[in-house]
Amino acid sequence: MLVSWEESDFINTMRTGKTPGGGQLDGEFMPWEHFARMTDDELKALWMYLKTLPPSDSGE
Repeated sequence: MLVSWEESDFINTMRTGKTPGGGQLDGEFMPWEHFARMTDDELKALWMYLKTLPPSDSGE
Protein backbone atom coordinates (compact mmCIF):
# COMPACT_ATOMS: atom_id res chain seq x y z
CA MET A 1 0.00 0.00 0.00
CA LEU A 2 2.57 2.59 1.07
CA VAL A 3 4.81 1.79 -1.88
CA SER A 4 2.55 3.79 -4.20
CA TRP A 5 1.82 6.63 -1.75
CA GLU A 6 3.38 10.07 -1.64
CA GLU A 7 4.25 11.84 1.62
CA SER A 8 1.10 13.96 1.31
CA ASP A 9 -1.03 10.79 0.95
CA PHE A 10 0.45 9.42 4.16
CA ILE A 11 -0.08 12.65 6.11
CA ASN A 12 -3.66 13.06 4.85
CA THR A 13 -4.45 9.45 5.74
CA MET A 14 -3.00 9.84 9.24
CA ARG A 15 -5.08 13.00 9.74
CA THR A 16 -8.39 11.71 8.35
CA GLY A 17 -8.31 7.92 8.43
CA LYS A 18 -9.18 7.86 4.72
CA THR A 19 -6.78 6.30 2.22
CA PRO A 20 -6.00 7.85 -1.17
CA GLY A 21 -8.24 5.20 -2.75
CA GLY A 22 -11.18 6.21 -0.56
CA GLY A 23 -10.94 3.38 1.97
CA GLN A 24 -11.30 3.85 5.72
CA LEU A 25 -8.58 2.72 8.13
CA ASP A 26 -9.79 0.35 10.82
CA GLY A 27 -9.04 2.13 14.10
CA GLU A 28 -8.76 -1.21 15.90
CA PHE A 29 -5.72 -2.19 13.83
CA MET A 30 -4.39 1.25 12.86
CA PRO A 31 -5.03 3.87 15.56
CA TRP A 32 -4.92 6.78 13.12
CA GLU A 33 -6.80 9.03 15.57
CA HIS A 34 -3.67 9.10 17.74
CA PHE A 35 -1.44 9.86 14.75
CA ALA A 36 -3.77 12.73 13.79
CA ARG A 37 -2.49 14.61 16.85
CA MET A 38 1.11 14.52 15.62
CA THR A 39 2.68 17.62 14.11
CA ASP A 40 3.50 17.80 10.41
CA ASP A 41 7.20 17.46 11.27
CA GLU A 42 6.53 14.32 13.33
CA LEU A 43 4.47 12.73 10.54
CA LYS A 44 7.12 13.66 7.97
CA ALA A 45 9.81 12.03 10.14
CA LEU A 46 7.67 8.90 10.48
CA TRP A 47 7.15 8.85 6.70
CA MET A 48 10.90 9.18 6.09
CA TYR A 49 11.56 6.27 8.46
CA LEU A 50 8.91 4.05 6.85
CA LYS A 51 10.41 4.68 3.41
CA THR A 52 13.72 3.16 4.63
CA LEU A 53 12.02 -0.19 5.32
CA PRO A 54 11.76 -2.84 2.61
CA PRO A 55 8.24 -3.62 1.31
CA SER A 56 6.50 -6.52 3.02
CA ASP A 57 6.20 -9.87 1.26
CA SER A 58 2.69 -8.89 0.13
CA GLY A 59 4.15 -5.78 -1.52
CA GLU A 60 2.18 -3.46 0.70
